[in-house]
Amino acid sequence: MYNSCAARDDDSYWRRRAYEVQKHYWDGEITFSYEDSVKVTDALKERLQGIRSSIGDKLGELSPLIDRLDCDMEVLRSESNKQITEEFVSRVKSLSLGCNKGMVQFTAEIMEKATTICGAPPCQFSAVAIGSMARGETTPYSDLEFFFLVANTDSMTYFRRLAVTVYFIIGNLEETKLKYMNIEELSEDGKWFDDMSVSGFKIDGLQKNAGNIPTGN
Repeated sequence: MYNSCAARDDDSYWRRRAYEVQKHYWDGEITFSYEDSVKVTDALKERLQGIRSSIGDKLGELSPLIDRLDCDMEVLRSESNKQITEEFVSRVKSLSLGCNKGMVQFTAEIMEKATTICGAPPCQFSAVAIGSMARGETTPYSDLEFFFLVANTDSMTYFRRLAVTVYFIIGNLEETKLKYMNIEELSEDGKWFDDMSVSGFKIDGLQKNAGNIPTGN
């Protein structure tokens, strides 16, 4: 509900309501102030927008290369066009790898923030990315799929709390649509309206028919 409302009102009221929901979930097990929550969210938003701006600028640099292509059917397979195409493919691959690296680092920041919030882990663990990030294909608007590999399964309470805290942090970026979270849209005077929030970087698996992470199937 917060994500939908935040898209319609820039007032800090909705940020605080979201924080109260998160605080209720932590149930006194975690001490993390509203002010600190805002700082974490704003810093991550700025970092994500920086990645997007950088990728956008580099994509723009490809336009002059495309403009050099001669699309006349008689010379479409010319050596010149072949060289341009090969250069284009090479630069796109390099750009894709660079984007994936940036998003891996961004996701690592989220994991580090969540671990700081939840406190020292009770045993050794790794956060393992799967999906597009594991394949090296992440874009700045991809969803995130991951699991925890833990040394001691007696500590699952901590890791469930850590996973949900990661969901909170990503949700606070205000880029997860209600439908994606398997939440019905809000009703106003008996009329349904479309979820207007931006669809961007989000967690995967919150829909009923999503992946096999704890909040999915």
